[in-house]
Amino acid sequence: MIKENAVSSGIRTAAVRALIAVLLALGVWPAFARSAEPPAQASAAVEKPRLDILPTALLVRDGTTAKRIVRLSVDMPGAAPVEAAVKCWIDGQPQVPEPAGFHLVPGKNSLDLRLTEPAKPVQARFEVSWTAAGASVSLSGEIKLAPARHWSVYLFHHSHTDIGYTELQSRIARNHVEYLDSVIKYCRETDAYPDDAKFRWNIEVTWALENFIRTRPEADVKALMDLIKAGRVELSALYLQVSDCFAHEEIVRTVDAAREIARRYGFELRSAMNDDVNGFAWSLPQIFRQAGVRYFASGINETRSRAPLRRPNAFWWESPDGSRILHWNGEHYLFGNYELLLHESVDRSAPKVGEYLAKLEARGDYPQDIIAFNVGAWTTDNCPPGRQLSDRVKEWNERFISPRLRLATLHEFFEQMEKRYGPALPVHKLGWPDYWTDGVASTAFETGLNRIAHNEIITAEKVSALAAKLDQARTFVFPAAEIRAGHASSMLYDEHTWGAWNSIDAPWSELARGQWAAKSSFAYDARETSRTLLRRGSEALAKLIAAGGATEFAVFNPLSWTRTDVVPVALPAGPLREAKGKLRVIDRRTGSEAKFQLRGDDALLVLAKDVPAMGYAVFGVELGGPAAVAGTAERPAAGDRHGAIENRFYRVTVDPKTGGIASLFDKDLGRELVDRTCPWPLNTYIYEQPEGGRKAVDDMTKRAVFHRSTAETSKVEAGESGPVVSSLVIRSTPKMCSALEQRIVLYNDIKRIDLINVLNKEETFDPEAVYFAFPFAVGPGGSVPNARFEIAGADMAPGTEQLPGTTLDWQTAQHWVEFSGKDARVVWSPVEAPLVQFGDINTGKWQTKFVPANAWVFSYAMNNYWMTNFKASQEGLVEFRYSLTSAPPAVAAAGVGPASDRVSSTRFGWEVHAPLVGTWLPAGNKGPVKSSAESFLSVDRPNIIIQALWLEEDGTPVARLREIAGESADGRLTSGLFLGITTTLIGGHESVEPGSIPVHLRPFEMQTVRLAR
Repeated sequence: MIKENAVSSGIRTAAVRALIAVLLALGVWPAFARSAEPPAQASAAVEKPRLDILPTALLVRDGTTAKRIVRLSVDMPGAAPVEAAVKCWIDGQPQVPEPAGFHLVPGKNSLDLRLTEPAKPVQARFEVSWTAAGASVSLSGEIKLAPARHWSVYLFHHSHTDIGYTELQSRIARNHVEYLDSVIKYCRETDAYPDDAKFRWNIEVTWALENFIRTRPEADVKALMDLIKAGRVELSALYLQVSDCFAHEEIVRTVDAAREIARRYGFELRSAMNDDVNGFAWSLPQIFRQAGVRYFASGINETRSRAPLRRPNAFWWESPDGSRILHWNGEHYLFGNYELLLHESVDRSAPKVGEYLAKLEARGDYPQDIIAFNVGAWTTDNCPPGRQLSDRVKEWNERFISPRLRLATLHEFFEQMEKRYGPALPVHKLGWPDYWTDGVASTAFETGLNRIAHNEIITAEKVSALAAKLDQARTFVFPAAEIRAGHASSMLYDEHTWGAWNSIDAPWSELARGQWAAKSSFAYDARETSRTLLRRGSEALAKLIAAGGATEFAVFNPLSWTRTDVVPVALPAGPLREAKGKLRVIDRRTGSEAKFQLRGDDALLVLAKDVPAMGYAVFGVELGGPAAVAGTAERPAAGDRHGAIENRFYRVTVDPKTGGIASLFDKDLGRELVDRTCPWPLNTYIYEQPEGGRKAVDDMTKRAVFHRSTAETSKVEAGESGPVVSSLVIRSTPKMCSALEQRIVLYNDIKRIDLINVLNKEETFDPEAVYFAFPFAVGPGGSVPNARFEIAGADMAPGTEQLPGTTLDWQTAQHWVEFSGKDARVVWSPVEAPLVQFGDINTGKWQTKFVPANAWVFSYAMNNYWMTNFKASQEGLVEFRYSLTSAPPAVAAAGVGPASDRVSSTRFGWEVHAPLVGTWLPAGNKGPVKSSAESFLSVDRPNIIIQALWLEEDGTPVARLREIAGESADGRLTSGLFLGITTTLIGGHESVEPGSIPVHLRPFEMQTVRLAR
């Protein structure tokens, strides 16, 4: 996305960009689209004469010698042009400059002098003199002139893929396929060029190549693949531009398409690039290295963000498991165009490049003599390739000795950087969170749907793999293609382009509406795919389990540890529903009754105890017994404004004004878990509006001022009450909500609280935000808790385990946030809303330092603060669910201070996001699986989770494992289904033992294991 900011101030206004996009769509290349600079204007008047001396890095050919270019910049007041004389002295000796004269016009002037290149650092003195209106003017100055570094400049020619920003997604897809047609043509046309100038291209995202393969003849596909093998074209390993919304499996599978294409066509996958976005999953170095990728380049856009460290720089980026990749932290992805003008004439670009490199040398922190810039044929997103860049490079290298330009593929630059400078480059083992994810809260409902799909699709994949492997008749086939499509839809929603360039200024325009219709459809498609596949997979698995009665259901546990949880089970039409709750639920493993209660007239909520790891337990439903109709809780009475609810774990008291939780008392710990020094009670709805509108929020030079409000009164009502759950309902009408219902749910046998907030949001295009407050107390006053939260494929301590310059105001959480203090540990899990803010509401602060001083976390549920790309408003019913639990504090290994318990936090968060699945068994089913409970796959180490399970094309089961505690783990994967069963006779008794295989994981390692002996 091109966005207005301090770095890219030379880029045109949004209206001009839109016109360019329209003309590009029509196949017209407007002249004004080819320059990032505004049309030339008369030089501004100056008040007094001034001389600036600017050394450049340019060395030109002059016969057999090299000449150094030094630029003189002269401010001349007056009304008429004059002729000036130029003199110079090098190391005290006069040297005749080329040229020795200077035609000055009123205003600002510049002159490039050619000087003999010094062999050592010398003092250089320059003098410019002229006569105007009878008065003589003489200006002079000195610089230290060192021998020029001989630079090699690598140009990554590419098109920044912004799917939907400039045109509709469907048109963008066709454009990028057509661009690859041109790439083949331009490579052929420049085969005879000098090697540096031969046309080369970098495919920024695999999505573009995938579309090309699908829509082009095999001959064209072969031609492109031959160019990749020959090194003229390089494929980036990432499927799309990423964001911090990408989930655990989603971020791993974003390299799958590139890996498959590379395998199919026989080329090596070496590099990745992502541009525009300003944060990347900390697990990416590990994911890349497992895919064979060694190098990663980024061109961050600093609109409403900062790039880490000081660009440009190269460093080794290390993920928590110790995997390293070489990262190029380059300038803005369009810097080579709008600042260096590399797509324009050599006369225009050379001064820019020369000055830039000279300043970089003078900076003192860039010792390398190689550098890379992204470059497009024009200054625009979704830009077509330009053959003229080959001509520019050819002409440049004929003129200059240094810097030397090369149209390059990614790995060419990286291999030189690694070979020449690799051992000396710094190593950063830190996270890289993304500023821009705050925009996803502009579409809270669809973002929530996609979050649900993230987990549902891997649950569907697991049960489908089990069903397909168990089904010897092969009536059920593992839906590999549909699962891939589901992940692709989810990725297309999570990728960085959220809306059209005019989504804020013209939200009712055809482009903004059409783009959002397409973008939102990805979330709906992902959710529908995950839901459908889960239903089909669980029903197929249920058909393989023998039923001992007419009305039985299986409860599936998709996680790799035994768990106890509640499961909703819809009652089929007929006697069970007509019984009005006069039922008994029997655990078939023990024959004992299971706790349940009726939810509405047609569903049961059942407490399913000890459901086996990645397996099932069977329950029967029988007529008879007392009616299990959900009643009314004894406390509070309906309408009690001072309501409270409690069970054997917690006592919860509601604040009658805001509807938040004034007190949350843990009976096991004997302590209060709400920090009452916070101005907002727990789970309080907070509505926010900024003074000065969006510009004030976006201004990173000063803090914005906000007006915040909560509900002014609330009504407390009794909710459910039964042997499984009890609840309390709080109703209010806070600002910009026609209704807000907040439900507090307690479980009688599970130490967990669910908070369900359903708001009916009123629409406004004025800037706004919505938060829910969660100020926890986990230690005595003034004590600093240990804070951690889960990110994709890892976890991170906010503020301390992240690269300098990355976002501190908000973060993106996956399944859990944990606070561990001296007295308690709290684990909190957001379901639909990924954005969190630690310590306080931080929007508009743009912090550069942050260390959590308390155990407060705020769910950043909604906003429309962006000035482009994201949605301008949202309205209607939106649900935000949160779960929490508490426990005694964890103690660090050294016995000092609070520590994280990653295992229990991970288990809690994953259980919230991957619920148990209840499915009815066909009456009288004669399936091959006879037992009332079974674990199909388990691992014996608590710090290893089975993140995913699927079948390869040949039917081989594959599991993705992840170590979560930061400890080496030697364990065993056990599965009778996948690894067979050994039967032995010992003393006349038969012993049945499922097969197992050993696994070893390094701390935080992800490992993909084929389940075969």
